[in-house]
Amino acid sequence: MLPAAVGPPRVVPLPETNVRIRAGVGAAAVCAGLLLGGCAGLGPKSGATLAEIESWATGHGYRAETVESKPFRLFTLLRQRRADPVLVIYVEGDGSGRPSPYKPFEPTPRTPQALRMAHQDDSPMVAYLARPCQYLADAAHPGCDSQHWVARRYSAAVLESMNTAVDDLKRRSGARTISLVGYAGGGAIATLLATRRQDVGELITVAAPLALAEWVDLNMVGPLDPADDPIERPSLPAALPATHFVGGEDDVVPPLFTARFVSRRGGQLIYITDFGHDCCWAEEWPWLLERARGRETSP
Repeated sequence: MLPAAVGPPRVVPLPETNVRIRAGVGAAAVCAGLLLGGCAGLGPKSGATLAEIESWATGHGYRAETVESKPFRLFTLLRQRRADPVLVIYVEGDGSGRPSPYKPFEPTPRTPQALRMAHQDDSPMVAYLARPCQYLADAAHPGCDSQHWVARRYSAAVLESMNTAVDDLKRRSGARTISLVGYAGGGAIATLLATRRQDVGELITVAAPLALAEWVDLNMVGPLDPADDPIERPSLPAALPATHFVGGEDDVVPPLFTARFVSRRGGQLIYITDFGHDCCWAEEWPWLLERARGRETSP
């Protein structure tokens, strides 16, 4: 049973400052193409192994590294087309399958949406940061059990490890500031990291559960303990540009949770009426990114 305060995505009370966009035929056509096996240019194929992703990355100008970020080893990709003061870091979402307290999903997503989004970003320096336990063989999982991608996926240990990996990516790139972009659970991680760092110049989340406790109740996944709920953290700096995308057809992270975060903590909410949780963020990412940065008003 849904909590009384949670309604269908179509009737969520969005803040007056939100932007509503109907993506139109283009997005639907792109999504249909994906279902038919098209859009290979978006990134590595769905279900790719670590070796296949590394091979794809090398062929597209990325450098793959596994960061020792105790207690985890985190998979990263870094692409530098030219030197720039800003590094854009994409944080991956949760694993494959819908969360359940009875059957933990796999830590590695079958389709790495954040990586596909990163590959559409033509910024001079772009990095990809996987979550703990993703893209690693069992033998490379010291200290990493299933709870680190289920109940402890937003724990202090996870956040500290991710923060260390961000430091490593920034150091290797030579950047002075970072832009954090997170998809789904990666958006919650990106938001929590932004409250801890002084070098974040931009925050963008996509389909992210930013009112975490309420989202846990909706999905009946049990308490994420110890979890750091973005909506309960101090507000982000007023000068930090923050954009949060939600999809009207998203039944995994309904827009209400992000809308409540924006109402309490600020930022721009962009509501795409005909997008779901997976489709079609990566496929339409170039113009969505421009929209977030105030350089374009429509697809």
